[in-house]
Amino acid sequence: MVKIEINEIEFFVESGISVLEACECVGVDIPRFCYHQTLSVAGNCRMCLVEVANSPKPVASCALPVLNNMKIYADSPLVKKARENVLEALLLNHPLDCPICDQGGECDLQDQSRMFGLDSSRYLFKKRSLEDKFCGYIIKTIMTRCIHCTRCVRFNSEISGADFFGTLNRGTATEIGSYKLSSYKSELSGNVIDLCPVGALTSSPYSFKARPWELRSVESIDLSDGVGSNVYVSFKESEIARVFPKINHELNESFISDKARFYFDANKNNRLLNPKIYFSLQISDNQYSYEPWSYNENLDYYDRRVETLYYYTDLILSKIFIELDIETPKILFLTNSATDFDSLFLSKNLNNTLLKTNNSCIQFKSKHVDSTFLRSNYFINSLSNNVLDIEYSGRVCFLMSSNIRVESSIVNMKLRIKYAQNNYNAFGFFSNFISSFELEFINLDLNKVLSFFEAKSKTSQYIIKFKNPLFVFSNHLLSRRGLYYNFFNKFIKEIIPNSLILKIDNAPNSNGGLFLGNSSLSLKMLSKANVLVFVDFDDSYSLRKHLNHFIHNNKVKKKIIWINSHNSYLINDFSKLNLVNVSLIPTNTEYEEEKAYINLEERIQKTSRIFSTLTKKGIFSTKVIIANLFSFVEKNKNYNRYFNFYKEILSNPELFKKLKQAKFLNLSISKILLKYSYFILSSYPLKLDNEDFYLNNKMLKNSKVMQICSQSTRKESTNFY
Repeated sequence: MVKIEINEIEFFVESGISVLEACECVGVDIPRFCYHQTLSVAGNCRMCLVEVANSPKPVASCALPVLNNMKIYADSPLVKKARENVLEALLLNHPLDCPICDQGGECDLQDQSRMFGLDSSRYLFKKRSLEDKFCGYIIKTIMTRCIHCTRCVRFNSEISGADFFGTLNRGTATEIGSYKLSSYKSELSGNVIDLCPVGALTSSPYSFKARPWELRSVESIDLSDGVGSNVYVSFKESEIARVFPKINHELNESFISDKARFYFDANKNNRLLNPKIYFSLQISDNQYSYEPWSYNENLDYYDRRVETLYYYTDLILSKIFIELDIETPKILFLTNSATDFDSLFLSKNLNNTLLKTNNSCIQFKSKHVDSTFLRSNYFINSLSNNVLDIEYSGRVCFLMSSNIRVESSIVNMKLRIKYAQNNYNAFGFFSNFISSFELEFINLDLNKVLSFFEAKSKTSQYIIKFKNPLFVFSNHLLSRRGLYYNFFNKFIKEIIPNSLILKIDNAPNSNGGLFLGNSSLSLKMLSKANVLVFVDFDDSYSLRKHLNHFIHNNKVKKKIIWINSHNSYLINDFSKLNLVNVSLIPTNTEYEEEKAYINLEERIQKTSRIFSTLTKKGIFSTKVIIANLFSFVEKNKNYNRYFNFYKEILSNPELFKKLKQAKFLNLSISKILLKYSYFILSSYPLKLDNEDFYLNNKMLKNSKVMQICSQSTRKESTNFY
């Protein structure tokens, strides 16, 4: 601690910090443009000038470290005059287009000009104009407003690693631009919109949509990947206008991915607004023709109570099952990693209580399920899965079959920051991809990967050389035959007890499915079922494959129930071909209902209910539909007691971490290899899942902005590195 004096008042502050940070700690406001807490110090805007005793001229407070017995004057006449001159110089070429600027109302230049600037200018010549730059579809540029704070330049070189922006020319001809003729290729490119203190870089989808004082903001979380970044959702009346990050130093710092920022338009695109139920007309012995049922119910006649929701869903479900004429339905219930935790939990409890009959079978389907997650229900695993471990890890990282830029851009950002801070060694066990930091690729099969941990490879020396090595696993590795995550994790912990392990996923609730004991889907189960229920699924190749096998396996009368917030082109195609009896039931999105998710850190987070205008059209909660579905089958509506555990977890999130840990087998390395040696390890090299970064779940696939970004990325992509 050092003693300093600010405006003739003594304070004790931490040594090593800058004068600007010391003033912030004691509540003295210092204006700035180029300074940002997550970026390096540039000191080129000169707006943060302060007067220091025994200094012949004002100094930049962001670049000056505090010293013992330093005397600082932040409001002296000399400082005020210096700030006026700096603002007058910044406004020489700045256009007077504040009424049409999207930054108007929350512009730092506006605020500081009002607080510290003059009311007139002595500049009488023509203002300089610049050509706008092309950065892609999501970033709109008006470079005549740029004040050369270089925040975007430093963000590119230090955080994203894209190196798109740079400073061109010198003196009065200085401008921010790029030597590249392509668009801005980065998963975090939208963050330069928040970093820009003026209206030079703004959001293209938000352009001319609303003003800040017309918007209301609600806290929520991002569901485009497994991190669960904290965000603010701003909306005007019944339409979402924009999404921007909420500062959370434990998760996403002050940044979010482009997916989290721009996929909100999927809330109104391709929505399933009314139930669609088809009844069958038998043509011959094994052939049926399916026609739509006319839905004439009007919910406005009913009281808006919870019982009304149950009555409404019972009406729909009764029509489904009475027309289906299945006395003993064998239900196959499929979910994926995007389903919220409360719906999964309710379905799991209904499976354990209401549906203990031979006539019904419930099956959970989760993307890349770990089938050897050995523990009882409601017991969590003992993995140290924490994003903050990246900061405390050593100088070496091993990526196990993970394209971290696609699967988790926030985790990739933290690794990039770690790489920029010191000499970092990173190795990737898979095929090559374009990384944002220096990465050495080692394409091995699983047998050779195990030999790597047995110190039979040259790269094995890095495990011993550096302390606290970081291992990043992907769920793509779990789908490999012969390799099981928990055993592999135990194998590493036995060899390197001080290792840090981080498992990433691009789905928002994969850990929630593992927590409840979801199991994988088999074709045998598809063959036995006659009612197939999809919850929160999206159109994909695997869905088409499962539907084809389910429909054409035998000639019994079958039913598909699609419970989703969005329509399905595949389901509609099958219904038009008269291949199966289909019912589509609409539900709410994460913007219209509070939903709980467990992120990759096993942290419980909830989305916020922003508006509920679509509820008047008969769209209700997913868990209400599921509860009524199975209560109708069993003729039992006493399911309120199944919410008790779920409510306790959500009201007391700290209990989640205090649950009894899973007891894994305490085996040595040799016992692990001997016990599981009968598993056949695949000899094929480790591969990556070539999934599109912008289109990996149903919300992203229904977003027009994400579709355009995906198309532009594929046009500029190449197979050569």
